[in-house]
Amino acid sequence: MKQKKICVIVPVYNCESWIDDCLRSITTQTYQDIIIVLVNDGSKDHSLNKCKEWASIDTRIVVIDKPNGGVSTARNAGIDKAIQLQTDYIAFVDADDWIAPNMYEEMLALIDRENADLCICGRTRECKGKSITYPDKGYQVFLNGRLDMRNLSNQYDINISCNKLYPIKLFAEGLRFPIDIQFGEDLVFEVEVLKRTDIIAYVSIGYYHYRDNQDSVSYNMSRKKLQDAIITNTKLYHYMKEKKCNLTIPFDFAFGAYVRAYNSGGVKCKFYLEYLKFFFKEILVCSKHLKCWIFLLCPYLYNKLKK
Repeated sequence: MKQKKICVIVPVYNCESWIDDCLRSITTQTYQDIIIVLVNDGSKDHSLNKCKEWASIDTRIVVIDKPNGGVSTARNAGIDKAIQLQTDYIAFVDADDWIAPNMYEEMLALIDRENADLCICGRTRECKGKSITYPDKGYQVFLNGRLDMRNLSNQYDINISCNKLYPIKLFAEGLRFPIDIQFGEDLVFEVEVLKRTDIIAYVSIGYYHYRDNQDSVSYNMSRKKLQDAIITNTKLYHYMKEKKCNLTIPFDFAFGAYVRAYNSGGVKCKFYLEYLKFFFKEILVCSKHLKCWIFLLCPYLYNKLKK
């Protein structure tokens, strides 16, 4: 049987300090039938030179150099290349992160065993020199795209793209990352992935090592990013509701996005009015939660009680 080829796409932007660790972890995978596409997204440091150095010593590495357009455009460029190279699967790794040596071997084996359309693994948080792991939930298989977030090792395992192994057919059908979203583009993408999958295999082992960088874009929230967070989290909520999944976590994600936007300062009135629309549109669910009523009637009181 022909061995399946995985294309690992790495968006690269000003990461010369970390990219060696990242690429070392990918090139030394126990599963060796991989192609690594490095997409330099207009880096201003020596990242591009690092990419070229790695490509000169490992023929599996392809380098794409493009003007800066953001992580979604970089990933999309990598996807186009993977389709051109006719690989079987696509994976993503951020250039400041790294992966366990057996990550792709184990995930591919799980896909084959369960005849799955998608495989998701757990994550390990790397923060200030410490590795933070999450509860072991073992192996899970979700059918008909009905993913229960309560059974994940970490509820955010669904939110990112780098802890998953995707069949190339998803992208051959035109699936791409949204380029108009500044925050939560992964979650919008993942909802679209879930819509196109039937059998989802999950392993809670933290194969993907995520570097928790407090200075990253995830911690700097502009008004546009706060608005995007509302859009992306309500998309997840509506998908889970449509699929008749348990709504405990998706609802908390959506509600929390409205609260964070309101509390960020600036246009409180705008975000409060958006919450009003959400509350009355989803009144059958919202009315069951005391926190929703309190925030509706008096956001100040809600914040005081939460403290």
